[in-house]
Amino acid sequence: RQVKAKLDDRYRGLEHPLWVPAMVLLIRWNVGRYFRWFDSGDIQSPGHLQAICDVARHTSEILHWLPTQEHDLIREFNGSIPVNQNLGAGVDQASWLSKLVFWWVNPLMVQGSQGLLKTPADLFSLPKKLNTDIIDEQMRLMLGSEDGLTMPDENLDYANSVGDARAVPDPPSVAFRPAQSSPSLITCLNKAFGWHFYPLGVLKFFSDGLGFCGPLLLNLLVTYMEKPEEPTKDGYIYAGALFGTTLVSAVLTSHFSYQISVVGLRMRSAVISSVYRKALAASSVSMSAFSTGEIVNFMSSDVDRMVNFCASFHQFWSLPVQVGVALFLLHQQLGLAFLAGLGVTVLLIPVNRCIAIKIGQLSERMMHQKDARVRVMNELLSGIRVIKFFGWEETFARKVLGLRKEELHSLKGRKYLDALCVYFWATTPVLISVLSFMTYALLGHQLTAAK
Repeated sequence: RQVKAKLDDRYRGLEHPLWVPAMVLLIRWNVGRYFRWFDSGDIQSPGHLQAICDVARHTSEILHWLPTQEHDLIREFNGSIPVNQNLGAGVDQASWLSKLVFWWVNPLMVQGSQGLLKTPADLFSLPKKLNTDIIDEQMRLMLGSEDGLTMPDENLDYANSVGDARAVPDPPSVAFRPAQSSPSLITCLNKAFGWHFYPLGVLKFFSDGLGFCGPLLLNLLVTYMEKPEEPTKDGYIYAGALFGTTLVSAVLTSHFSYQISVVGLRMRSAVISSVYRKALAASSVSMSAFSTGEIVNFMSSDVDRMVNFCASFHQFWSLPVQVGVALFLLHQQLGLAFLAGLGVTVLLIPVNRCIAIKIGQLSERMMHQKDARVRVMNELLSGIRVIKFFGWEETFARKVLGLRKEELHSLKGRKYLDALCVYFWATTPVLISVLSFMTYALLGHQLTAAK
């Protein structure tokens, strides 16, 4: 009788309005990637099945298995039964050919076209090399122990007092060791991610080299079309080589950009986790030197600059090479007329430098203003009861809005200068080409389709 009463209570619990959120919480807390319903028993009612479907929808990151013998109930069910749409590990499960042409992204594109991407769980699982736990552990090994503490040897014998009822073994103690000089952040990042980051320069080098092959092959193809006496096979060779070099250059550029993004994400995860762990472990005396806004900036704006530096580093050595090769090719085609374009480039260097310096000044000012705003907001939230009690809401609101206005003013100036940089970046190649070919024509030369 008691067993029957307990079962009745459990069956009535299936209709409780909190059954679905309770099951969602339990499954997310205790279950890994897979969950099986009913080690024993079965679906009790259409309402029970609907509740199970609701739980599955709220835990779409988990694969649900529902073994049942209630086939009639399934057939008569009016609701929609969710289908497991987990995409798996994506790139980790892909073959080398799929990685080469990015075919492993296709399932994500298909689900996106069908409108099935509703939550982050509908995307690919995080690749192993982007797992935060692994990256954080790797970064901790590079940084070394930060607390200056060592534990005694676990093999020390604490059992000498066994048999002596009055003796109490001493608990393991913490031994202090001299603090060692901490390695710099750049050194740790080099050791952790340098093996992945620096070899990408090879992709960049070949991609840029093939990019110069395109204009050369196009010149040969146009020259071939201007000379009817040239063998037909040469035209096919030039066209095929132009197509092949463009295709390979596009593939190399895509892989370079993708791998740079991967390295940037790993660096971001490593630095943010290190700063967060340090903020939790640091003493109050150490933390007093930094405001909350500064710490937030460490994990946001400063990390963004470090990530953006990943692509800029390879541009640092690549751009001079590209400029040198481009000037050599222009000299081969136009002779001394290429100096006109070179002169424009030289004149724009100090202009770009002034703009860059001003952007840096505005960015630094904006960071200080952001720190001040976040500091005031933290003080405001911590003393919100006092502010409410004395009716100081408008006063503090004006103070926060004033700080925000100053920050937006700096941001506005920086964005205008960014737009000016983009303008120069877009118009300079056109301006160089126009001036170079204009000078070439004014020197008495004849422009042809090949040039």
